[in-house]
Amino acid sequence: MLTNLVACKYNCTVVAVDCEKGGVPGSFPGTIGLVTDPTGESQAIISPGYRQYGNGDNKEFYYFVHRILPAINPGSNNFRQRKTTDLISDIFTVTDEAFGLILLHNEYHVWEDQQGRKGSNKTITNVEKKRKRYCDAKSGSREGWMREGKELFTELCLRIVELRKGPETGVRLEEMIREKIVKESGSSIEVKPNSTTNQTKKVKETYKGDDVMIALYTKCGEIESI
Repeated sequence: MLTNLVACKYNCTVVAVDCEKGGVPGSFPGTIGLVTDPTGESQAIISPGYRQYGNGDNKEFYYFVHRILPAINPGSNNFRQRKTTDLISDIFTVTDEAFGLILLHNEYHVWEDQQGRKGSNKTITNVEKKRKRYCDAKSGSREGWMREGKELFTELCLRIVELRKGPETGVRLEEMIREKIVKESGSSIEVKPNSTTNQTKKVKETYKGDDVMIALYTKCGEIESI
């Protein structure tokens, strides 16, 4: 089993580098960030506005797709080679997308706190430091992801499956994102057969029990910074 703590070393490296270059949208994470479940049934849920972008013009989601997701399992997604020909759901698996969301939820607040303290001469105690929610190498625990984090990952996977099937949150949105990428790259669209429908037919039975844990552990070992 691959160690879970690899994911906790991710530390939003991509976002940190892009922020220094002025490449992160000012509104980020926006709808990419998870929100409190108003029913109280879950610890956090995907934002109601996630993938709900009408004309496909959402800076936070575009940044998430263009910069965060490609850093997860880059050896398999080949985003740079496929971004002008394939749809998001064909490039990134459901677990890729869910893992990107839970990583940001786990530690984005820590990174923001660290950025805010830059340049300060004040000594920060361990009590004052922000901690990651579900996977923190400094916690002293060797268990990796907490049970709550694993459960949330499962819920995110199932919700993403539903969104990818939606008429406005699935193929239509992804086609608009691809068109934007093509326009910015100056190339032309070479449409490939869409395999998303077949993929989502099988996926719901995958995210339960040990299969979910295997997926989570695997993703922890496949992170790579851009």
